[in-house]
Amino acid sequence: MRLSLAGGFVLILSGFKFRSHLFDLSRNRNNYLPFLAYAILGIFSVQYFFYLCVEYSNATTATILQFISPVFILIYNRIIYKKKASKKAIFYVLTAMLGVFLMATKGDLSKLSITPLALLTGLLSALGVMFNVILPQPFARKYGFVPTVGWGMMLAGLFSNFLYPVYKISFQLDWVSILICLTIAFLGTAFAFFLSMKAVSPGIPIGSIGRQC
Repeated sequence: MRLSLAGGFVLILSGFKFRSHLFDLSRNRNNYLPFLAYAILGIFSVQYFFYLCVEYSNATTATILQFISPVFILIYNRIIYKKKASKKAIFYVLTAMLGVFLMATKGDLSKLSITPLALLTGLLSALGVMFNVILPQPFARKYGFVPTVGWGMMLAGLFSNFLYPVYKISFQLDWVSILICLTIAFLGTAFAFFLSMKAVSPGIPIGSIGRQC
């Protein structure tokens, strides 16, 4: 439900700018499977496996494991584009990961809680971040990153309903819970994904991310 709300919000915003072009992405049947892969392997996986990792360990561990994703992106660039990451890129990635580790744990290793399931779901969440960066690039360049994110979240939200149907909500619905849900959907989901897509410029090939330093 949260992803669907966030996706709807982003699509409403993009409608003001793109209007008649908002549905261009769906007019090409060749987009269907690649875009579905982006919605499920990218957006859905980032959210789903992160929260599973939190359930199996804690938020600190999940955050640190998810931020392994830049390493996966560098490996992807090496395998697919045959591009070796620069020493600066590797240094910046390791420095960023160390910074996340220190911010999350404050140097206290006792805050980490690693179990096999936590490790697995955390790494899957990191892979989801990688797919969330790589897979939407062709769509973002052609159709714009705002509609791409909006439609991606809508599809991911619909897919998540197969696992957790919205009519099986386990908490009591009242004005407070609705307000909390909307706040999380708009600020914690739509705005966060919007910024992450904006940070990875559609004009920059993925193959250059690891060496643009």
